[in-house]
Amino acid sequence: MFDSERVIVVPVFGKYYSAKDVYQPTPASQLKPHEIQKILEMTFPLSPASNATETAIISAFCATYPTVSVSTPGFVLGAPLKSNASPYSEIKADYAWRSGSRSAVISCKEKDSSDKASWTICTLPENGKELTPAKDGQNFIRIKGCGNWLTGRQLAFPGIIFKDEESTAKFKTRQIRGVSYPNTAFTEIYATSQINTTLSKLDLHPANIPIGVWVYGPLENDPAPLIEKAVIIMETFGDKRFETHLLSSLEILADQLISDSSASLVIQAVRKAFGSKTIPSISNMGADRAYQLPKSKVVPYAAAHIGSLAGDKIQGISHDVLIELGFTPTQTILQEINNISPKEPTIDVHGTETQISALVKLFARLGFECGRALRSVHSTAPGFLWGTYQDFVNYQCHCNAHANNLIVLPLDIISENKQILSPLDFDMAFSSETSINFWETPPVADPTFVTDNFRVEVFEMMNDLSGIHVSGDWMKIKDVQQRPLPENEDKQNIIWLLRDVMIWEYFIGYSNPTGGPTEDAIPAPTLPSDAEWPMIIEMIKHALSLSDHLHS
Repeated sequence: MFDSERVIVVPVFGKYYSAKDVYQPTPASQLKPHEIQKILEMTFPLSPASNATETAIISAFCATYPTVSVSTPGFVLGAPLKSNASPYSEIKADYAWRSGSRSAVISCKEKDSSDKASWTICTLPENGKELTPAKDGQNFIRIKGCGNWLTGRQLAFPGIIFKDEESTAKFKTRQIRGVSYPNTAFTEIYATSQINTTLSKLDLHPANIPIGVWVYGPLENDPAPLIEKAVIIMETFGDKRFETHLLSSLEILADQLISDSSASLVIQAVRKAFGSKTIPSISNMGADRAYQLPKSKVVPYAAAHIGSLAGDKIQGISHDVLIELGFTPTQTILQEINNISPKEPTIDVHGTETQISALVKLFARLGFECGRALRSVHSTAPGFLWGTYQDFVNYQCHCNAHANNLIVLPLDIISENKQILSPLDFDMAFSSETSINFWETPPVADPTFVTDNFRVEVFEMMNDLSGIHVSGDWMKIKDVQQRPLPENEDKQNIIWLLRDVMIWEYFIGYSNPTGGPTEDAIPAPTLPSDAEWPMIIEMIKHALSLSDHLHS
């Protein structure tokens, strides 16, 4: 569920803001020119002071930010920061889990009303109850942006570091690493809340539930004391990531559990399913074929479905078009595998004989859930991006719509909800009402900065599912490792087949997120039967055990 590496969290001074007091951003169209200019200055490094040669920059996108409706009291001791000791308190919670480099997850419990001494790490917005860190706590709290201190990298307090940043500026720019900022912290709280509302319409379990934000007070030895820093507080339901922990391990599992003879039988059957078309392989990857799809067709489709989860075909990206590009319906593939004589090959998952078709259905489900998750983000009114924009600092394109921004839910939730993945990381999410075109002079409100990027997010996520970023044959724009393919060629082709299945089901998930019947006769998602879900959960459990040593 969480990382195996432990970290220490200590309290420092800060101002606390509850999620219930964070409200929607002011529409960009209502801003005055000087207000837009102020936002623009956040996205571009300011010239250094007269006696300095370098400047610090923060993570920022060119859009308006949520508003906070309440003023907090002064600084109080309670803001969490990773470190082996706090100069302000002897309290130390040494049982948190690492989450990436700059975050952590800590177990908490409700604080007894008579307890005046223990640390209040947050207050629940729905009932005002205080939570305190506890080894036996059952509330798991994600603290995002709480310093770079790790057990193996014991940085001096406060564990905030600089990284040199490429920039078009004529002076040296450095980015602060290890924390969030008020603009991105309040964005994460607001956007997560809005997107969770859309997920709930599909009866989907969220990855995170917003609780609040701490804005750090002055920190001893802060390398950039003039820049406000923050830490995001959310209840969380897992930290194992789809790409790093599950998808990579399922491919390893397929190689380990499918025998060479079974692989040969499966590929022979698959050739029948594809008919005259070439089966998927390293030289016939799904992403290369899907690249021919008319990407621009996503823009009017997604824009027309803001606020709606209705199922409709995407004109130009229908499943008839996918078939023309060499894809084959999952049900056709399964039918040929089921018809293998004398019987369908099986794999042994922890002593349970499991048909290979269950593995195909697992990949189908994962693809469907990815498409459904992205559609949920885009359809959240007034039209959200997961977080895609061109950085004004170095013109780099950032895209948060990728496979590692989906967590694998706990096995008990998977079993109860029949849901495996849930989306997170919305600190760079913004809507069509808030986006600003900073290329214009002067900058102006421009909703097309969101709507035009719907297509970028759809195809970037599709590229992740296709395996193009781990194949070694494509420019790496994601922080994922190239991994070796099985030595057996039939097993290699099974891996690419499973990736193809995910792409097919991904477009079903995006165009038909409810999974029900539609007037446009979109193919229904491939659903595991009730009898297959225990086997699927066992495969997920086995796969996650192979990646337990990897960090999120």
